[in-house]
Amino acid sequence: MEFNDLALRLGLALAIGFVIGLERGWHEREEGEGRRAAGLRTFALIGLLGGIFGVLSLGRDLVLLAAGFIATSAALAAYMWREGEEQKDLSATSLVAAMLTFALGAFAVLGDARAAAPDRASPPSFSSPTRTCSTTGWRA
Repeated sequence: MEFNDLALRLGLALAIGFVIGLERGWHEREEGEGRRAAGLRTFALIGLLGGIFGVLSLGRDLVLLAAGFIATSAALAAYMWREGEEQKDLSATSLVAAMLTFALGAFAVLGDARAAAPDRASPPSFSSPTRTCSTTGWRA
């Protein structure tokens, strides 16, 4: 995969996490200080982390990607369990959103970028011309 295509796909993974984090942050904006576990920056980093594990899995077995997904999910689950115990409020929504963000970040690198973030989901000003990956022939 060419550097420009790779950078574009990692940027897409980061943007996916950013958008999901924006929604989660907006949803929890009324919570008091210290009660907001994961928001904009956290989800952006989770999306980028999924993209990085996708890059590391390019042309290889997907065991590394699966291990990254499991490790990230386990770390987030442990953190959110601890936070939920302290606040007496256990919810799986943020964990599931984080797992989905990781998966979409990886899919933005490994799969069809349009399926990870369709053109209809973004404003027309963010749309870019269609590009074809030189190694896979996929269009993004």
